[in-house]
Amino acid sequence: MARIPTMQWNYDQFGIVATLQLADNIPNNNVAWQRFLPTGPIACLPLSNTHSSLVWTVPKSMHKTLMNLSDEQFVDEVNKAFTSDVYKQNEIISITERLRSCWQQVIPVSSTLLQYPPVIINIQPKSRAAFPLSLLNSNQYVAPRLVLVGDSAHRIHPMAGQGVNMGFGDIVCLMNILEQAVRDGADF
Repeated sequence: MARIPTMQWNYDQFGIVATLQLADNIPNNNVAWQRFLPTGPIACLPLSNTHSSLVWTVPKSMHKTLMNLSDEQFVDEVNKAFTSDVYKQNEIISITERLRSCWQQVIPVSSTLLQYPPVIINIQPKSRAAFPLSLLNSNQYVAPRLVLVGDSAHRIHPMAGQGVNMGFGDIVCLMNILEQAVRDGADF
């Protein structure tokens, strides 16, 4: 082990993940869906035309309830979280509806342009899991003959794929540095 010190902060939230089976009426499942709820964001990320990956951020106090549901009950809760007002705050609904109404008076929007999240019909057996969420940052990213990238260097809240995108950026940066080192004849 490199024994690199880190700074860590607990979010007091859990990430619930699962592989979702979608209704058959989706010709191209190529849109990621994310909804911001008072309890935390929920995201559905496409894997194939029939499956998506779920990441649902919930408070510590809520994760056990969701994890103890049957698969059928859990699927119902996921569909509700994406489509109903059950998980929304009334003040936000009111403001959103008023803004939408004003906007449609200026620029009429056809209802055929609206997209809706996919309907989840099942979850892949034994794919549901929960883990505590925390921020982590290494005090240093490099040591002799060692480079930390991605989650080994920094871990952030799983929102909108930011963590994976940062990891991809780390890899691109490291590749550029290594290519330059090879051109310069450096020892790495």
